[in-house]
Amino acid sequence: KDQRDRRRYFRGGAMEFKEKLDACLSEPDVLRCTFMEVQAKPGKTRWLWSLKSLKGAIEIQEEDGEVFIRGNEHQRWFLCEMIRPFTLDWWGSVPKPTAKRAKRLAAG
Repeated sequence: KDQRDRRRYFRGGAMEFKEKLDACLSEPDVLRCTFMEVQAKPGKTRWLWSLKSLKGAIEIQEEDGEVFIRGNEHQRWFLCEMIRPFTLDWWGSVPKPTAKRAKRLAAG
């Protein structure tokens, strides 16, 4: 569930996504944002958005519209609420936890 909750879907390109994010911020904050291409799987293009005064970050993968939210639980909640008006629930696949991680999650 956690892996699905930290993902959203955006219909559009990375630059359009950045414009939507910028519209959520005040002018001084827009000037402190970074938006850069990051390493992705072959055949994919992935971008990372971050704001210097805010912990956490948002990645968007253009080919399938996957938006991935980085950060702790509180940071992810804040960022998810920020992008909720212009994104949809993620309906794609999510990675399965490794056996070691699944055991740790089950232990609490």
